[in-house]
Amino acid sequence: MNERHLDILLHLLNANTPVTGSALAQLFNVSDRTVRSDIRAINAELLEQKMEIQSSKQRGYYVDDWAKPAIRQRLNRLWEEKPMSVLPDTPVERMTYIVFALSFSTSYIGMEQLAEHIYVSRTTINLDVRRLQEIIEQIPQLELKVSTTKGLLLVGNEISKRALMLYVLQLELTHRKMEIVNRLRIVLPEEQLNDRLLDLQNLIINMLNAGGYFLADHEIVSLSFDFFITFKRIEHGFGIVTPVDENLDHELTATLRKALVGVVDTMDDKEIAYLLQRMRSKRLLSKQSGQLHGFGEEAAYIVDRLIADIQRKFGIPFNENTVLRNHLIQHIDPLINRLKTHTFEFNPLSEETRKRYPFAFEMSNVLVPIIQNQYGLLLNESELAFIALHLAVALEEVFEKPAVAILCGSGLATAQILYRRVMSYYGERLDLIGWYSVYQLDALLREEFGKVDLLITTIPIEQEVNIPLLLVNPLLSKSDMAQIESYLTGSMMVPQPRSEELTDTSFFNEQCFHYFVKGQDYISVLKQMAQSLLKEKAITDVDDFIASVLERERMQSTVFGNAIALPHAMDYQANFTFVSIGVLKEAIKHEGKRIKIVLLVAINPKEKEKLKQLYKVIEHILDREDIKNLSQASQFEQFIKYIY
Repeated sequence: MNERHLDILLHLLNANTPVTGSALAQLFNVSDRTVRSDIRAINAELLEQKMEIQSSKQRGYYVDDWAKPAIRQRLNRLWEEKPMSVLPDTPVERMTYIVFALSFSTSYIGMEQLAEHIYVSRTTINLDVRRLQEIIEQIPQLELKVSTTKGLLLVGNEISKRALMLYVLQLELTHRKMEIVNRLRIVLPEEQLNDRLLDLQNLIINMLNAGGYFLADHEIVSLSFDFFITFKRIEHGFGIVTPVDENLDHELTATLRKALVGVVDTMDDKEIAYLLQRMRSKRLLSKQSGQLHGFGEEAAYIVDRLIADIQRKFGIPFNENTVLRNHLIQHIDPLINRLKTHTFEFNPLSEETRKRYPFAFEMSNVLVPIIQNQYGLLLNESELAFIALHLAVALEEVFEKPAVAILCGSGLATAQILYRRVMSYYGERLDLIGWYSVYQLDALLREEFGKVDLLITTIPIEQEVNIPLLLVNPLLSKSDMAQIESYLTGSMMVPQPRSEELTDTSFFNEQCFHYFVKGQDYISVLKQMAQSLLKEKAITDVDDFIASVLERERMQSTVFGNAIALPHAMDYQANFTFVSIGVLKEAIKHEGKRIKIVLLVAINPKEKEKLKQLYKVIEHILDREDIKNLSQASQFEQFIKYIY
C-alpha cells in the first residue's frame, strides 16, 4: 500500500458511518475513479487476511465493526514496515517540512528552493505559505517575513518556534503517535528514531517513578516529543535565550536534573524551566495523594473569577459547586502552563461541543478576557471546548429536578413496579411525586397534587394535555429509558428531540426577519439586523450593540461549521431577549467561514428561564446536518415552519 492507501484505510476505520467515494475524493484531492482504484488495491492486500472494505451504492464505503480490530492491527504493522519517507506526501506534511526548515535556519530560504526540495510547484508553496501565516498569527512573538527576492524567514523567540513545531506535528491527526513519528522522519531524519523516542519515554517514566509522579500514557508520549524537539534544538545551537516565566519547583527540578544526567551535555536553567513548564502543561499527578502536582493558587484565582463573572453575566450560581471548582482548577492549572509555552491541547470535538452545548460554550468564553488580562494571551476554541464540557455537566445541577407523576390503568402492582424502576434508574435526577390511576388524570392536570413537569404513563392518553407525556412499557424497556433520558437531558445543554416541546416562538417576529437577496459583507448584514432589534425596542443603541457584538466576535468566531452564525453581544444587556433572523440568498464568507443563516441574539441575562428556552431552540437548529430548507426560506413563516 502507498501513503494514500494507508490514509484512506485509516479514515474508514475511524468513521462511524459509511463514507461516499466523492467525499473521499474531495478529502484526498483525487478523482472518484482514483478512489475506486485505491479501494481495489487496499482490498487486494486485505483479502489475503480474509478482510475487506465493504461498499454500498447508496451509502458508500465502510468497514464492518467486527473487522475493525483486526484491520487496525494490520494497519499498525504496515505503518511499522513502511520504509522511511524522505519527502512530504500530504499538505500537512509539506507544512511541517516548511516549518522545520524555517525554524532550523538563520537566513532566508527561497520559495523556489523549497519547491525543488519537495518536488511541488511554486504555486503549491504559495498556498502552503498562506496557510502557515494564518497559523503563525495565533502564536505570540512570532513573525514570518516574506520577501519576493529573498524568500522566507521565521523571526521570533525560541519558545514560540518550538510551539509552532509542536503545533504542525499535531495538525489533523487521526492516528496520533504513528503520524507524528512519520512527520518527524521527514523533517528530522535519523536511523533509530523509534528507538530514541522509546528511550525518551522510558526516561520520563523512570523520572516520574523516582519522583513519585504519574502521567497518563498518551501524555508520556506527548512529553517525549517535547523532550525530543528540545534536545534537537540544543544540539543545533538553538537554545532559549530569554528567561522563562516559571517559579521553579525545587523537588521537581531536582528529579528532572537527575534524570537528564548523561543524556545531554549541557542543560541550563532556562531549558530546565522550559521542560518543567512542558511537564506541568500535562496533568501531572502525585502518586501519594492522587492530586494535581503543584495544585496552584494561580489556577484557583482564575477559576474563582470565572465562576463570579459567570454569575454576574448569566445569573448562574456555581459558587457552591466545589466539584466543578476542583475540576476546573485541575484543567486550568496545566492550561496556564500550556499558555506560557504558547501551546494548547488539541480537542477533536471542539466543533461538536460548540454545536451541542452552545450555552455552556458561551459561558466558557467568559474565561477569555480573564486570561487575556492576566497573561496577555488568547485562548483558542480547542481549549474553551474542554471548559465548556465541565460547565455543561454542572449546568444539569443548577436547574430544579423535574416533578414526575406516573399514570397507570392496570392496577397498583404495575404502578409500583414502574415506580421502583424509575426510582432505581433516575431517582437522583427527578422528583417522583407518586403514581396515580387514569381517573386522577384531570386532577393531575389541575395540579391538585402539586406541579407536574412530566407525566409517565403506561396507557395511551387520548385527550390533549399541557405537559410533556411519555408512553412506556410497565417494565421500562430500553427505548422507554431512552425517552426518559432524552427528557432529563433536554435542558439548555443537549438538543431536545421532542418537537412538541420546541414551540416557543416568542423570541422571533416577522419584523425581525431579513432575507438578503444581494450579497453584502458580514458587518453590513449585522447592522441592518440590529436596526430591527432597535425598532422592536430589544436594544437601545445600535452602535453600542454592534461594537459589543464585534468585541465578542474577536474573542472567538460565532460561525458554526454548518454555515449558521450566532453573533451576540459581549457585555451589552438588552431590554429583553430577542432574535433577529437573517437568511442570505447567496452565502458570504467571514474570516474564511461560510455563512448562510445569521441569528443575531440580543440577550438579557436576567431572563434565566427565557434564555433556557431560547438555547433549546438554538441547539435544535444547530443540531441539523441539513440546513437546506432553512437557508432557502425567504419568508418568516417558512423559516419558523422549518425550525419546528
